[in-house]
Amino acid sequence: MWKYAVAFVVIFGFTVYVSRQTQQITEQGVQQTAPTTNGLAASNVQESQANQDAKNPKRNAPFWFRFFTWPEGVTAWAILLTLLAIAEQTKQTSRAAEAAEASVKTGMDTAKRQLRAYMVMRNSRLILHEDGFVEAKMELANCGQTPAYDLRGATLCRFTTYPIQGPKQMPDNLRQSQSTIGAGLAFYLLPQGGRHDGGDREHLLRKLSTEGGNLVYCVNGYFTYKDIFQDPHWIKFQMIVGGPGGVRMDSDVTHQWASFSNDSEGNEEDH
Repeated sequence: MWKYAVAFVVIFGFTVYVSRQTQQITEQGVQQTAPTTNGLAASNVQESQANQDAKNPKRNAPFWFRFFTWPEGVTAWAILLTLLAIAEQTKQTSRAAEAAEASVKTGMDTAKRQLRAYMVMRNSRLILHEDGFVEAKMELANCGQTPAYDLRGATLCRFTTYPIQGPKQMPDNLRQSQSTIGAGLAFYLLPQGGRHDGGDREHLLRKLSTEGGNLVYCVNGYFTYKDIFQDPHWIKFQMIVGGPGGVRMDSDVTHQWASFSNDSEGNEEDH
């Protein structure tokens, strides 16, 4: 608002200047109407003109003086500056309202990101039976603070060569899961098992671990879900055993397994 203060000071200065100039013009008109020293009266025309100048000094003032005379000019400027100030205040209020609205929206978005469900893959392993049969076991866990609703999706497992030439589409007849996963809980994926050939576990491990070999066991998955705000989300994954991921073995008293690793592509999720 400082610019209106400057404008006021400038207008006030012009008003004082015009007032003084007008006063001088008035005084000059009065002097012109006074009797001359030789006692001779001025002509009727000159006397009439002088009287009019004395009564209305604005007649001889420059045209722009009218914009700074009291009270007409000053009142007009006051009204104009008031209207401009109101318009500026309205504009500032509108900007403040927009900023407040944006701040509220940002806060809501932040709250949603903090509170929503986040589904991630964890504890992914390929169980290796002694006869060469394999079973993928993995968890789709909710690491968010609220439940994941209407979780739907499916997985596709197979032996294939690496690099993987584009994930295959999920078959229409593939069994799909549906569930609600609470915060901190997990959905266990137990897709159908299979085998590569008639060899046993050691035979399969040699083929998966062969340096320079391209045999991998691949699991593709695609799941959708909704958060507590009913916003949709999705996760897609492509995990492998063998190939560049190698074979990392572990075991317990009942099983031996190889840990899955994320492939270099095919792992995506929304934000």
